[in-house]
Amino acid sequence: MRKSIIVAALVGALALSGCSSTTSPGTDDAPDPSGMTAETPIGEPEKTELTIALSAPNLDSQAPVWIAIDQGYYEEEGLTINIIDADNIREGLIGGSLDVAVEDSMGIVDAAVAGTGLKIVAGYRARQPYIIAAAADVTKPEDLSGKQIILGDAPGVPINDVRMNLMADEGFDIRGVDWKDVYPPGFSNAWVENFLAGQVLLTPVFPRHIPLIEDAGAHFVINTMMEWPNDVLAASDSWVEKNPNTLARFIRATTKGMAFYKDLSNQEYVQSMMEANDFVVTDTERMPEIYAYGPELYNENMLMNEDHYKDAMEAFGMDIPEWSVYTNTVHLERAMASLE
Repeated sequence: MRKSIIVAALVGALALSGCSSTTSPGTDDAPDPSGMTAETPIGEPEKTELTIALSAPNLDSQAPVWIAIDQGYYEEEGLTINIIDADNIREGLIGGSLDVAVEDSMGIVDAAVAGTGLKIVAGYRARQPYIIAAAADVTKPEDLSGKQIILGDAPGVPINDVRMNLMADEGFDIRGVDWKDVYPPGFSNAWVENFLAGQVLLTPVFPRHIPLIEDAGAHFVINTMMEWPNDVLAASDSWVEKNPNTLARFIRATTKGMAFYKDLSNQEYVQSMMEANDFVVTDTERMPEIYAYGPELYNENMLMNEDHYKDAMEAFGMDIPEWSVYTNTVHLERAMASLE
């Protein structure tokens, strides 16, 4: 378990609680962002101390932000970053106790369509590894008849259908086979334990599990990295309107953290720094070929591809709203223009 820069527990009242911040002198009247474009210069930050939440407590998901903190990229922008562990990220953004956050992309789309005022303001992880392992003696879908398999962490969730469709695309269509899906507690590590014990014959895994699967003599039905809006940087419209320069500066610094992370020669520094902040790094994750999966999840910048969002929404059976309904990219564009 890692430690946050600020140790805090967010309870059900998170969305209603206030959060103190430091504001730059002379910025009580926030600039009017309505006419801003990618060419609008980035001024002084309106707010200098930010409270943020990150969606998943693991190195691959959080490294760019922690790198940007440790390398002083946020400090260069005049920002102090306080990371808080939060279970109710969207509620915190809506209520104002969080300034910006990394959150599941489709969850933010849903919230935006529902009229909450939340928007995706930048991309974050833009790819997703889809890896599904099958026991050595499972060579065709029919070998799973009457057997237990794992598709995900809960029945009926859209990701289960996504995985089955991907297997079908690869010529391993299990949809007409009479298997039994099970959902052991403990998420992916528990899935692999059940798989290695022979209790299930097929399971999703993640890159860190690959050596274990290979050592067991199993094989992969799918092992691919897909362009996919995994999770995103989100904020509320009202916060963005008051803090356009702060947001652009935060995005610019985070982009630098991503670029640092994507340089694989920085592996030793990244893992040592993250361990110093109480993240766990296993021996398997120290293998360069396994470590490389993490940086590959990110683009060179935080730009977004609208078609990838449409593909994800279609895969999850969602209605596809207009791009502007769930995104506000002008400050991302300002940040990127300033780095050119």
